[in-house]
Amino acid sequence: MLQKRISCSEKIRKGRNMLKPLLAVVAVGLLLCLVSGQAVADYREVAGYVYGPNGESRFAFNVYHFKKHFTPSQNFWELMYGRNWATAQYYWAEERFFKNQPPDNHKFFVDRVDLAYYSGHGNQYGFRDGPGGNWVDLRAAPGYGDLFNGDDLEFLILQTCAAIPSPIERPTDWWTGWVPNGIFQGLHMVVGYRTGSYSGNGISNDFGRRLKHGQSIIWAWFDAVNSERSGGFYPGYASAVLYPGLDNDSIYFYGQDPPAHHGSLRVWYQH
Repeated sequence: MLQKRISCSEKIRKGRNMLKPLLAVVAVGLLLCLVSGQAVADYREVAGYVYGPNGESRFAFNVYHFKKHFTPSQNFWELMYGRNWATAQYYWAEERFFKNQPPDNHKFFVDRVDLAYYSGHGNQYGFRDGPGGNWVDLRAAPGYGDLFNGDDLEFLILQTCAAIPSPIERPTDWWTGWVPNGIFQGLHMVVGYRTGSYSGNGISNDFGRRLKHGQSIIWAWFDAVNSERSGGFYPGYASAVLYPGLDNDSIYFYGQDPPAHHGSLRVWYQH
């Protein structure tokens, strides 16, 4: 079977407006390009974090083949949309990059960029920073994307096993690791797997390419995973958890940041 069934579940806090309008800026970007004769870029930053050092080479392979799509020079799609994404960080992962730990913390790393991509070993709600290293428990991490406190992260990609459980794994509490006091304090979504996964393949390269061509983040990930599955390999079952209404966010057009301490979440998952 080349395609896997996809389901969606929600945990909604009542009495709040869950939908956020998408930004409509393409016409403005195109107009500026036409008037100036050159690209007028709205810069966004990408970070790549690798399980290591001295970890499996496949994890560095994954992150490299994703981040290579994001360079300071603009391609056709960035010129057309007026938004430029470039890699600002490329490091061996450390726990402090994701936590409130001295000497530097998440505000200097994962929360200084707009999209962060990690590849390594993980499990529900977390991952390890390297061989024999620290477990990064996202349930105990500070809130990400809180603009009021100077934080910036919108999108977190976890190419690791089982970090995003679905109602299949946790029927009654799949959301409790994320809201209301978890990392979703302005963060739009976390994308990854609900099951064990296989890496060192073409998924990260295909995913990065799809993002640069304007496909929505969730569906670019699911399609990249399905494309790998069509080759006969088992890449795992993909999943994504997000604030309701931001399902079609792409790197060029995405909705307003969700409010802090919200209790509403949606999960998409393959099965």
